[in-house]
Amino acid sequence: VSVYPNPTKNSITVTYSTKNYSTVYYHIYDMMGKQLNNDNSILGTGDKIIGNINTSGLATGMYLIKLTEGSTTTNYKFIKQ
Repeated sequence: VSVYPNPTKNSITVTYSTKNYSTVYYHIYDMMGKQLNNDNSILGTGDKIIGNINTSGLATGMYLIKLTEGSTTTNYKFIKQ
C-alpha cells in the first residue's frame, strides 16, 4: 500500500495490491476521530487498485485514511496543506 503525495493539496493517490480480486473501501477521519466521508466509499475493485481521492474540501491539518478489504484494515496518516 502507498499513499502519496504526503503532504497533499488537492488529492491523494492510493495504490493497493490484494492477493484476490476484491473491493477496497476507504474512510477518512480527522484527528478527533470524526468520519468525514460516507460509509460506502469504494477505492476500487481488482487485485491492483490505484485510486485518486479528492482532498480539496478538507481543511489544513492531519487526517487518517482507513482502507478496508474484507476483514483486513490498514490505516495511514496524511497531511493536507
